[in-house]
Amino acid sequence: KQLRCPIDLIHSCREDDLLLLPEIKQYCLDGMKPHPRLFRGLRNYTLLVTGNEKRGQGDDDEHSGSSSGLPFQEHFNKNGTVDHDAILKDVPNAKTLKCRLDYRIIQDAIERLVYPYRVVVSGPDAFNNAAREMLDEFGLKSDQVT
Repeated sequence: KQLRCPIDLIHSCREDDLLLLPEIKQYCLDGMKPHPRLFRGLRNYTLLVTGNEKRGQGDDDEHSGSSSGLPFQEHFNKNGTVDHDAILKDVPNAKTLKCRLDYRIIQDAIERLVYPYRVVVSGPDAFNNAAREMLDEFGLKSDQVT
């Protein structure tokens, strides 16, 4: 419950795979409260949303645990997406973009970081490789990226 450093999060996902947004919203709100010695919550949150991908044959109830083919279906609209704009609309340190990770987003995030900092990249291999290449081009040292 106690974070010893500020955390900025860039979160990229498909609109049909967006979970934990109410909890992330609360972390954003916690991150806005003044704390003299410890940081709590998220200082900045950027949500990158891409369109739904077609579910393949075999991605059915057996794997998802839901009759609609989507896990945790109670969090989704009838069209299979989370209303992320409504959930985050009154959160000043959160923003939503309908795009993939790009140089502009990384540059904006790096400019807001508090030195010293560490960048954690987590996702599928192709995403990780692309993100690391972009960070490399901005001159981040390998010991700053995990």
